[in-house]
Amino acid sequence: MTPATASVVTIDRSEEIKETMMMGLRLTKEGISQKEFQARFGTTPEDIFDTQIDELIEVGLLERDRMTSDHLRLTTRGRLLGNQVFLRFI
Repeated sequence: MTPATASVVTIDRSEEIKETMMMGLRLTKEGISQKEFQARFGTTPEDIFDTQIDELIEVGLLERDRMTSDHLRLTTRGRLLGNQVFLRFI
């Protein structure tokens, strides 16, 4: 075992969902695929974070992909204020 794998922290489903949202939104071009999220967790991001997503879209920090509406991602402004966005999902 290497020092990087010397300890393992198990997280519950709720924490995994929050981590997935934050890590996915860091992928600035792709964002979070709602289909992949649903396949992984059996629910959509909107089912869990409806209010947060709507508010973040309304203030211009989050957007849906215009072509497919499948992906949620940070806007240019959202990238500048990413920590404020991430706080909404924890």
